[in-house]
Amino acid sequence: MQDFPVFLAHCREKLPGNTFTAVRAVYDREVHLTDQWLTRRGLTGHHNHPGSPRHTRAFAARLTFHLRDHRIGPAPDQAHALARLRGIQTALLFRGYLLRWQYETLGAGPTTRLLSQLTARVCDKLRAAATIEDAAATALSIHLSHGPTGLGLITCGNTAPDGHAIHLPVTGSPYATEETRFLTVPWKWRSHHHRPIELSALDVLHLESEDPVLLPEHAAPLVAAHLAYRRQQGATDSDPLFLHPDSPGVKSPEPGLREAVLRTCHRIHLNPAWLHRSHYRHGDEDQRDATQAGWMHHRGLDLIPLSDHIRSRLRTATTPPSGPAPAAKGPDATSTARSPGTTSSSGACSPPA
Repeated sequence: MQDFPVFLAHCREKLPGNTFTAVRAVYDREVHLTDQWLTRRGLTGHHNHPGSPRHTRAFAARLTFHLRDHRIGPAPDQAHALARLRGIQTALLFRGYLLRWQYETLGAGPTTRLLSQLTARVCDKLRAAATIEDAAATALSIHLSHGPTGLGLITCGNTAPDGHAIHLPVTGSPYATEETRFLTVPWKWRSHHHRPIELSALDVLHLESEDPVLLPEHAAPLVAAHLAYRRQQGATDSDPLFLHPDSPGVKSPEPGLREAVLRTCHRIHLNPAWLHRSHYRHGDEDQRDATQAGWMHHRGLDLIPLSDHIRSRLRTATTPPSGPAPAAKGPDATSTARSPGTTSSSGACSPPA
């Protein structure tokens, strides 16, 4: 497996011409789309210095939404997922971030782990093996690659009627740190087995965002069915989507949802790497830092900010020269401009203009 700086060069050496052309088209398009996303959405609206721990954490949460719901998760196959990932890595590098993929930690077939596990076949199994509520909670947990932490905060009004999207907007001051910004929970009883259930913003980075969580088309009916069931019970927009079965509105539904997700995954023969009933030797998912859990972590991805010195050099290297560009000479010369990080026809990464 070749890393992203030599990805296209390796593809050109190993693949036939037509196949390499198709791979490069996917790669170049991903570089362009990621660069546009970074300019319009990814790096905008932050209140911290780029590269600081809090800025990196907030940006990683946005990037997770982007990769999971728009680019890598919905890829048609593992070849597209790998080509998209390499293009995204290149675009992020020129913006001062290294998206590292530690594929050696994933075992055999690491590219298959990039794709969403919430496939159409899994959704069919959920319909046959679980109740409406358990199927919806399990589908969300599989899509997020995260336990049901925070699912009790989702209201019926946060959920699209057709089940394709869930939007848990950010509440509270944007200047408060994620560790100190605690969330208002819709239930009254805030402890379980003498353990407090007090959610901070750090616990729901996989859900709370300006961007909605977008579910695959084949999974949306599972959430829509549960929403219709809650509406039939008389739930309003402000009522929670998931309830405690015995004490609705008084006790947190999340401990029960955790057991329901584990039970349902066992029935459909799916082993969720992010959820364990007994003690896990690498630590429980509720006790780990948010950067060590979730969609990116379970695909071997982590985001590393580059130093200020490297950032300044990258900005200098990617700044276009002032004045009009010199006219190209010769019959074969073209004036097509490439985005920073795209590659030449030789397959090697070309230096930015």
